[in-house]
Amino acid sequence: MNGFGLSPQLKSYPAGRSITELEAVQFLNGCKDPSAKSGAFFYLREPDFLGTVPEAWRADFATESEEAKVRMADLKERLEKHEGLASVGRYTCQWGGVAQGRPYVKGLEEFGARVLRDLWESLCHHFLQGDGPKVNGELKEPEENILQESFQELQQKRFCARTKLLQATAAQLRGGSICVVSGECGQGKTVFLAALAQELRAKAPRHGDPAPLYHIVAHFTRARPDQASVQVMLGRLCALLRKQLKQPPAPPTSYRGLVAQFSALLHSVAQSLKRRQSLVVLIDGADLIHAAGGQLVSDWLPERLPQRVSLIISVSEESALLSSLKRRKDVTVISLGPLDPPDRVVMVRKDLALYGKKLEESPFNNQMRLVLLKRGSKQPLYLMLLTQDLRLFALYEKLSERIQKLPVSLPLLLQHLLGCLEQDHGLELVAIALVSLWASRDGLTERDLYGILATWKELSGADIDLEEAIHAGRRAGGYPMAPFFDFLRSLRGLLRACGSPAEPPGSRLHLYGTPLRTAVEKRYLRKPGLDRTAHVLLAGNLQVLLWNGMYVSCITPALSCGVS
Repeated sequence: MNGFGLSPQLKSYPAGRSITELEAVQFLNGCKDPSAKSGAFFYLREPDFLGTVPEAWRADFATESEEAKVRMADLKERLEKHEGLASVGRYTCQWGGVAQGRPYVKGLEEFGARVLRDLWESLCHHFLQGDGPKVNGELKEPEENILQESFQELQQKRFCARTKLLQATAAQLRGGSICVVSGECGQGKTVFLAALAQELRAKAPRHGDPAPLYHIVAHFTRARPDQASVQVMLGRLCALLRKQLKQPPAPPTSYRGLVAQFSALLHSVAQSLKRRQSLVVLIDGADLIHAAGGQLVSDWLPERLPQRVSLIISVSEESALLSSLKRRKDVTVISLGPLDPPDRVVMVRKDLALYGKKLEESPFNNQMRLVLLKRGSKQPLYLMLLTQDLRLFALYEKLSERIQKLPVSLPLLLQHLLGCLEQDHGLELVAIALVSLWASRDGLTERDLYGILATWKELSGADIDLEEAIHAGRRAGGYPMAPFFDFLRSLRGLLRACGSPAEPPGSRLHLYGTPLRTAVEKRYLRKPGLDRTAHVLLAGNLQVLLWNGMYVSCITPALSCGVS
């Protein structure tokens, strides 16, 4: 038990108890302040629920034996001794039926709201009282840098394949040149660049010199929709490069000024580096960088790099930028091809192990082989989506059958996952939500999405014009929060599986990556008028927010999807 972090004092605890019970009791016994406000919450189901369960399924919910009943009663008695520190309450629920061969309950909305309220009050009490922490009196790190660093860390943690290619790329890096990492959508270019940045940072200094071998400046255009703006990208890179200089120049005020300063800063920083040091600039998704009007631009690329500066960028295989770069003499192209079978196995094992799951690989039941036979298993994104489906929806007894039934390619798998969303939350609601995300260039906040769906429900899904959307939006409020947050949880799960960073509540939701956007277009834009409905709802929601004096900062993003 000590291997699980349980204290020696539990050796005297009655034998045969569950790990969950032992952990709970250890927390309660180990609290230094017994009078502290509740730090543990226990919710017990109302006993009359069992009377609503059909006899055939009652064993799945009832205690398995008389001995188990005695243990539960003993645990309740122990919890009552810690009144104040431990909050013990009851919740109600209803028999829901059977899905995928397993029983489930419903009517948990009130229970979910209560858990959320209890946890929030506890967090406020323990961490959010007072003036809040100060960071040594210094200015906080810019939001964009925090976003970029967290995104890079998330992507780097997903890296587990192509290790030899990564090491070879780092070893062959040469100053004064551009390294282009190319590949099809879903081949893991972003993850590869994040891992390459970490690999270069970890390079040991030479001859005992404590100074790092490489100075890394990285920018990921997929971290958030606005990060693909050329002015956002150049503005951030120039700010990071200016920090490397003792006497930095003033920030430019125009786009042309940014382009000129970016090139000049590369030369200035190169001259300021110590002996044997190099500067490496990594830009993921360089073919997605666009101007304010939405047109793709590449005139920011330096015509010539200093000898101690390397530029590493990633582009999609079919991009026009790749064709242009191949004509330059200072460019080396590294193509990310299909994953090798050993790398696929490692990736599946790692993704499932994060959630304590694994596939059978025995000669008589080789579930891993069933995965590798899928045509799409050569793509990292396909494997990420497949493992999410298996861990969330598959039953252990029917796992092999589930794997066999899953679509064989990435586009078909995305269509399958969208169908699962529709099955759980309704086709029309999912369609309106995803098409609204598709129509909004810079994504939507949770509040935006709720307002759009509430307005749509207020109008009962009928054909609408802008004036109707505005009036309905001002009186909308009939969409319960519990089912909305349930849908939001499922939606965020899909977005994260497609590579979207796990951003905090209130941040923008957006369709991350070309494959997901393409899947939404193929599935929902075939219905005539749906895209116009989404544009009308977006415009109506914006107008309501402006009339309420809220969210003025969203004018530009929201207006980027005008009503047709």
